[in-house]
Amino acid sequence: MPAEVSPTHDRSYVNTALNVAGIVTVTVATFVANTEYSVTINGVVVSYRTPATGSSATLTRDALVAAVNQSFAGVDALAAAGNTFTITGTSGQPLSVAPGSVNLTTAATTDVTSSGNIGLGLAVVRLSTDTEREVRLGALTSDHYFVGVTLDDNLRTISISASQSSPPVYRQNDSMLVRELGTVWVALDAPVTVNSPVFYRYSGAGKIGGFRGVSATGANRQLTNAKFLTAGTSIAKLLLNYSFAVAAGTTV
Repeated sequence: MPAEVSPTHDRSYVNTALNVAGIVTVTVATFVANTEYSVTINGVVVSYRTPATGSSATLTRDALVAAVNQSFAGVDALAAAGNTFTITGTSGQPLSVAPGSVNLTTAATTDVTSSGNIGLGLAVVRLSTDTEREVRLGALTSDHYFVGVTLDDNLRTISISASQSSPPVYRQNDSMLVRELGTVWVALDAPVTVNSPVFYRYSGAGKIGGFRGVSATGANRQLTNAKFLTAGTSIAKLLLNYSFAVAAGTTV
């Protein structure tokens, strides 16, 4: 990327990874006696057959919870309100839950978040639970503080395999160089134009930490004192002036 323009202000922070476990809610939508109820969790099939008499949707839920917890799926199941139960995976690891019966339904309650590695040109944020020198990639909600944009400190290692190389990244607990003031080339979550508003993605579907010119779900925090100096579809030059994030639609 082209060199940045001064004046600039860079500061070192620690990469505090935000790893969140995925949660899926399963509902026993219909109870049918003498019927097999099954759910596939990360490729492991867990099933329970209801008795011919003396059962109910609630008892079926409880039996499925017990079966999941006794399986090798590597997740935790917990009974919830009504005829529902939750399946919680491992923090930062993919969670796949698919019903094997028309009598079961599933809905993702919490998406998996894994941000152990942070690339370059991305927005990093700080949560209220972080220390002053800790930052992370992404947040579950808009309740966070925008810090700046990651830079290459020329100490990043590029891992190379037999087939491909990967871009430089800051790994969990690495000291990261972050630009707070000045111009910087950034990665984009969506195309931008010159002088368009500056938003960044902190959650949801898209490039976490990437910038964009319009608000979207999970990217509805606008940066004050910031503007795009170039247009782009994958990268663009951004001007920061000790910017901070406000809700979309706020006068800045």
